[in-house]
Amino acid sequence: MFLLNALFPEALTTGDDMARLAFFALLFLVIVSSASLPRLEKGPNFLSAAVVWAGASSALLAGFAFEDELREQFDRRLGARASMAAVARAPGEVEITRTWDGHFRAWVEVGDTAAPFLIDTGASLVLMRWEDAEAMGVDMASLRFEMPVLTANGEAMVAPLRVPLMRIGAVAVQDVRAAVAPKGTLQGGLLGMSFLGRLHEMTIRGDKVILKN
Repeated sequence: MFLLNALFPEALTTGDDMARLAFFALLFLVIVSSASLPRLEKGPNFLSAAVVWAGASSALLAGFAFEDELREQFDRRLGARASMAAVARAPGEVEITRTWDGHFRAWVEVGDTAAPFLIDTGASLVLMRWEDAEAMGVDMASLRFEMPVLTANGEAMVAPLRVPLMRIGAVAVQDVRAAVAPKGTLQGGLLGMSFLGRLHEMTIRGDKVILKN
């Protein structure tokens, strides 16, 4: 699977192709494990094979149950951080490569801290995870979760705030309107239009997005 991805890098960069391929690889493991069962005699060998088969099936079910967590770890292990790095093209201009799942993500700097954000043109403002906001030095005690927003999981109450400066490589925006989600409710930050809309230009070219001040 990794060899095919290396030989044909553009074949697995759209949508959930990589995740789908990983799923079928695991399914293949389950099928191969169970294929030997009819040839085994009753006894300890059969019992051992049944345990292995049950373990593989459990792993498959666990993959469905913890899909989001596995995606995050998969991104990290395959070097998603490198893909999310903003490559300088010119003064005040950066280029970001699409990650394996078809989305654009970037490491956004606030002060001396950086956190991964999904570039989301459908979000009206920047939405930060509680954990990231705390690491970035936000005064969490002063937050008031009184602003309703509509998310993929329905309506949620978030805490509005202003971020003095947010930066992606050479691209920086001052006084960004943002909000913090309640602790444990957001898996990753969303970089919405309160940041993107204040850029001079945002252009998507194939598997690259170019941001300009």
